[in-house]
Amino acid sequence: MNVISYKSSAVFLTENREVLENREAENSLLLGLAQLAVDQEKTGQEPLALGSWRVENEAGESVLLLFLSTKNLIIACGTSTPSKGALESAVAQLLNSDLPVSGMVGPRPLTDELAALWETRTSHQKTIAMNQRIYELRKVKRLPGMGRLIQAEPSMLPMAADWTFAFGSVTEGITRDEAEKLVQQGYDRKQLYFWELEGRIVSMAKAARPTTHSMTIGLVYTPPEHRNNGYASSCVAALSQQVLNQGFHYCVLYTDLSNPTSNHIYQDMGYVPVCDSVHYRFS
Repeated sequence: MNVISYKSSAVFLTENREVLENREAENSLLLGLAQLAVDQEKTGQEPLALGSWRVENEAGESVLLLFLSTKNLIIACGTSTPSKGALESAVAQLLNSDLPVSGMVGPRPLTDELAALWETRTSHQKTIAMNQRIYELRKVKRLPGMGRLIQAEPSMLPMAADWTFAFGSVTEGITRDEAEKLVQQGYDRKQLYFWELEGRIVSMAKAARPTTHSMTIGLVYTPPEHRNNGYASSCVAALSQQVLNQGFHYCVLYTDLSNPTSNHIYQDMGYVPVCDSVHYRFS
């Protein structure tokens, strides 16, 4: 096995984009974060990427791609299924790098296998933060309900930070400062949207991580007092249609498999399952 280590996210993305885009929806998280890291490198911002690697088999084929962000190790399969030896090589490289791996996110069963091996080699206990499913949508089949989609304005950012903190404290364990930073970034990049009904802001969603053919819909949140009214569904449907109208081929969306209701709603909207994914945390 051969492991290639990259010091530049730009070089990593250039050399591996074609392989990643063979499964673009499945790899949308890695593609989107790598592109964000490239943009940060260009402007001298605080780096999102701590490291990135490609594992090759004896034939020189890419079998495993790894991107370590400040939050998680993002995992992608290459042109063929990685062997146990490839996973061993990846773990050895990560250990040699001496970089912190606090979590892993990627498709199943590949990520399950790598997480189990990491737990064995490091004695860091793994727990599942979320069982996920990745969906893609190419046509919105369910139209939004009453209300309208609006882009975030400066006066809405404190509320958006409150909602993002409430959302992220459950899904990602983010701090209030991190929530405010995410909201500001979303506003600056014109990615943050709300559903407005009769002058009230009742739900939120974000269209982010653009790839060659898609954008990912995320940060879908409705405060408790406005839930069970279909506002999040309307917000996601309208935002998904807007992404398609901008010329993207499809939208990507991650769901929590422990919530069958939302999974059913998104499928009725036109989202089609791509694969299952899992988010592990290590302690």
